Amino acid sequence: MRMEKRDETQKSITAVESTTRSNNSRVDKLQQLVHKDSTGGWEKSWEQGVTPWDLGEPTPIILHLHQTGALPKGRALVPGCGTGYDVVAIACPERHVVGLDISDIAIKKAVEVRAVGQKILASIRLEIS
Repeated sequence: MRMEKRDETQKSITAVESTTRSNNSRVDKLQQLVHKDSTGGWEKSWEQGVTPWDLGEPTPIILHLHQTGALPKGRALVPGCGTGYDVVAIACPERHVVGLDISDIAIKKAVEVRAVGQKILASIRLEIS
């Protein structure tokens, strides 16, 4: 049983590492945007689709921790939630999840993701900070 959990965890880590390597040019572009305009760089990155951290799905390790019951119940905060996939993935009746982001565009996308997820989950709230 422990070996299976280790294998699952290693698969999740490998998927994240692979995605990270393939996003190097996008990361370079993101760094240019943020360094050029520290106050509006994040918004510009969303406008231009330069969001290498956004997998279009929950982060594999977050999903794994949730599915294996390793995340505690109660309240959870996802700072920098972006499109909110992690917020939707870990929300459940026993866990109230709040996602925060500084980008209006990211929050709008997160609200769309939540609308789809809300058919299944009702305990999700997204805020702009």
